Amino acid sequence: MALVVETKSLGEQVQEVLLARILSGDYRPGERLSPDQLKTEFGISITPVRDALHRLRQSGFVEVRPRTGVYVANLDAQRASDVFDVRIALEVLAARNAAERISLEELERLRQRYQEADAILAASEDEGVLEEIDTLLHELLAEYSGNELLRNTLKTISYQGAWVRTIAGKGARRYRRSFEEHKGILEALFRKDSAGAAKAMEAHLRNTKATVVRHLKTSELPKRSEAAGRESSPQRKEVSATCAS
Repeated sequence: MALVVETKSLGEQVQEVLLARILSGDYRPGERLSPDQLKTEFGISITPVRDALHRLRQSGFVEVRPRTGVYVANLDAQRASDVFDVRIALEVLAARNAAERISLEELERLRQRYQEADAILAASEDEGVLEEIDTLLHELLAEYSGNELLRNTLKTISYQGAWVRTIAGKGARRYRRSFEEHKGILEALFRKDSAGAAKAMEAHLRNTKATVVRHLKTSELPKRSEAAGRESSPQRKEVSATCAS
């Protein structure tokens, strides 16, 4: 019987669990994370929990607030915009590089998946299939970018992108439009057109960014109005007047 050796540290394993909870929305932005509670939940010492939280802080998923504790980082329209700006810079480069390296066999396999998705859409209008294949093209371009540092960085930023999609919700998702834009990128790849693939990728990501950021800004308006209402409430004004007297 072969011996399976776990090469990941406890801290890395805890990090993966916590990251999965953040990406799925189980832990919401601004939610407090108690190291002591996590230690008890996992049945481990505090050290790997702190190591996991430190790693998540470095990657931007949690933040430490002085004298209050550790919290899931806030995610607003500006943060989402920043994530997309980085994605645009990196994925445009990946598309340009991959156009020269990717094999026709890989492209044919991907086109087959897209054709199958088209058939499903025609039969049922079920966009669930588009959600399943939405990341295939992006992952393939990263794999064939010919740059290990770029691949690793794209993997990290992909987690940020997944988080943005989760928090933005279904209202900001544009799978059908993205699907059509992906086809344009794919055709440029078949032509070995580096400039065309890069241009199509940039247009696709900028369109997606505009949709997501607009949706997040809209969802932030009720929160701002509610906060403004609390600030201008009669009780708040009375307290302010008392303090000023």
